[in-house]
Amino acid sequence: MNRLLVIAAAGYGKSRAVPRWLPPSGSSVPIVQEDVHDLTDNQVAAFASRLRSADSGIPHVLTSRVPLPSEILDALGSDLVERGPADLALSPHDVATVLRGDYGVTDPAAAVRVHEITCGWPRLVHFAADVLARDPAADVLAAMVAPDAPAARWLRREVVTSLPPHLADTLARMQVLGPLTGGLWDALAPQVCAHPPPDGLSWLVRVGLVVPTVRARLATSADQQVVPVVAPVLAEPPPAELGPDVWTRAADWYAAHDYPFAAARARVMAHDVEAAITLMAREGTRMVAHGDAAAIVALADRRPDLFVSTGARGTLGEALHATGQTDRAHAAYRPVVAAAEATTWDARTARRLAILANSEGELTQALGILDRVPRDRVGDDVEAAIWHTVRANLTSLIGYPDDARAEAERALEIAAHRHDPFGLAHAHQAMAKISTGVRKETHLTKAAAAARASGDVFDLARILGNQGFALLAGARYGEAVPVCRDALAAADLARRTGAQSVAALHNLAEALARVGEVEEARWQLQRAVARCRADIPGQVGIGMLGLGDLHRDLGQREQARAAYEAAIVAARGSRERQVLVQALAGLARVLLAADLEAARSAVREALAAGQGSERVPAQIADGWVQLTAGDPDGATEAAARAITQARADAAVDLLADALELAGAAHAALGHIPEAHACYDQAWSIWRDGGAGPSADRLDVLRFRLPGADATARSLAREAAARLRHRGRFMAGRSMPTSTPAGSSYVSWVVSACGSTGPRCPCRPGAPGRPAPSSSCSRPGADGRSAVVSSARRSGPTTTPPAPVTGSRCCSRPSEASSIRAGPPHRIT
Repeated sequence: MNRLLVIAAAGYGKSRAVPRWLPPSGSSVPIVQEDVHDLTDNQVAAFASRLRSADSGIPHVLTSRVPLPSEILDALGSDLVERGPADLALSPHDVATVLRGDYGVTDPAAAVRVHEITCGWPRLVHFAADVLARDPAADVLAAMVAPDAPAARWLRREVVTSLPPHLADTLARMQVLGPLTGGLWDALAPQVCAHPPPDGLSWLVRVGLVVPTVRARLATSADQQVVPVVAPVLAEPPPAELGPDVWTRAADWYAAHDYPFAAARARVMAHDVEAAITLMAREGTRMVAHGDAAAIVALADRRPDLFVSTGARGTLGEALHATGQTDRAHAAYRPVVAAAEATTWDARTARRLAILANSEGELTQALGILDRVPRDRVGDDVEAAIWHTVRANLTSLIGYPDDARAEAERALEIAAHRHDPFGLAHAHQAMAKISTGVRKETHLTKAAAAARASGDVFDLARILGNQGFALLAGARYGEAVPVCRDALAAADLARRTGAQSVAALHNLAEALARVGEVEEARWQLQRAVARCRADIPGQVGIGMLGLGDLHRDLGQREQARAAYEAAIVAARGSRERQVLVQALAGLARVLLAADLEAARSAVREALAAGQGSERVPAQIADGWVQLTAGDPDGATEAAARAITQARADAAVDLLADALELAGAAHAALGHIPEAHACYDQAWSIWRDGGAGPSADRLDVLRFRLPGADATARSLAREAAARLRHRGRFMAGRSMPTSTPAGSSYVSWVVSACGSTGPRCPCRPGAPGRPAPSSSCSRPGADGRSAVVSSARRSGPTTTPPAPVTGSRCCSRPSEASSIRAGPPHRIT
């Protein structure tokens, strides 16, 4: 990288980020030229001349607030790498680190809100953090854009003034349209501004005033948005309003490019109410699928006159259900049901009402609603394909596998014939529901591709959630992190509240923890707990279980015990058996060193409560209890039961955890070759899945077995160094050469952190990314930390969840409604 160009608006932290991209020390000393945008025309010419004559082997770094003149770009040559706002913006967790470290603001929801309104623009993040530090209950956006607010003054002085002539006015007028794209800009900018700057939108994207939307990252679209904090500042003083002709052209463009809600809104602004109502009625399902449910509800609250027709009421009911407002959804659907009863039921109406009933646990009622549509009237369009997918899901849940297969195959046949990606996304989900193994994974992959192609982020959230579940169960953590991130982004975009977002948070937390990002994992779990308390209090036990796992794996026994006990209380109250079993198993492992009898009692209850694969965490905990009590034979038997069940469930992660138990039990019996074999297999699972810290722990444990050679010693030394680098220490003394027995074994098997195994180290952890200073730079990423487990939710259950108080997410075909927890706990 001999030519590096960093372009971004003021406050993106360009100067402080440059060292991340410089060559390693010992190479040629780079020449850094900052603020190239300040050069005069003569200085530009002279600078370009110097670049042409400079030694090509010497790195050059340039920073600028605006795109550079072609003269300088030509002089830089073809060996040019450009970095921009996407490389400099802070992630939501980075924002949380700034708020917590520099301003003492710890509310996870506050960090998410700040990221939403600033898009991670570092300087704006600090302005927002300052507002929250002074008033945690403040409306951050309103406080930042007030005319005399420091953020607004800074934006006017440092950002708006750098815009080319006419570009600020063009952007101020066009930002009200909705999603911005290059095509929309080219079509409307000449109508909005007499002299629109060429490539205006591209210029704004390169400097970071306009950024891709979340939907653009998830789907195959080119949506852009003005950074929300910037938008009101650009609109002062208010620009001239767009005329009906501009709104009409915008509506035409949006409709032609599959932006149905934006098209309907533009029709409203153009005073073409009838056309808007028609769009709402016809394209409502696609609007919800595109993530516009909350916007539909907001529009209905402002303009109820737009939702008086039966078709529009159906769209409103679907949007209300998607945003968790079940009671209002029932009210919206009443005239729709009355109209269907008076005439005849169609596939769309029946499907909507059946999904609502399914989400409330009324599976038989939901199936009856679908069957109100005569088979010969279901049709063969995309709505018919979705009707068949819903019926496939219901018959599978009720226990009619043959009917489920027939419905899923019919849905795929219709969607494939129509070549409609929206229908294919639903159909492949139905096929995944009735499939296993590689076939299931293939259908999920096809469903995800179809959902992205159609912009269906609503279903993409569930599809990616199921893919993440499979990756975590297969101990493929490196692959799971990006999938789980996208699943969370899609869930947040499509459903602002609900169990699915909580599930996505748990899945992401486990994946992050396994690859060593424990601080972000902790934060995601805190988000999950906060969201449960606010929206679905009946499921707060899931979050507490995840935090208990995290604290236990970091050696924080008292915090782990408190979290597990809270999870147990919550799970008993909500009758969430899966959470209860995992929390009891986790509590037993925490209590090993302090109260062995209490640990036994917790294991007994967990084993009694669990069914089938749910019992694996309890079986593993039972093995550790027996090993701690000096009964390695009993521990070996418990490990064998857990291994058998994990293999039957294809739960590779749980298999590795059970193998560690087996290795410890064999070591206690003096069966050193068998212990080596178990540890080697567990190590291979962790290494291949990207769980580096777990693999490092196994390297150390293998070395502590008798007979370790020089190679094992070298690997263990390197592994221990990596663990220490993550901020943790290796507890205890070396493995004894003779087999310990009786009470002497207890001191050998239980480490200071409460985790177990032959001289098991405290699981590695680190303080995570250091909190950045009050500068505008992105927080460093050098801190890495422990492998922990956290509850995760995915995969359909055979019994629907009980209704909970407050908002809940919409249940769609193949709805993921169970929990999945990682080693040492798992809920399927």
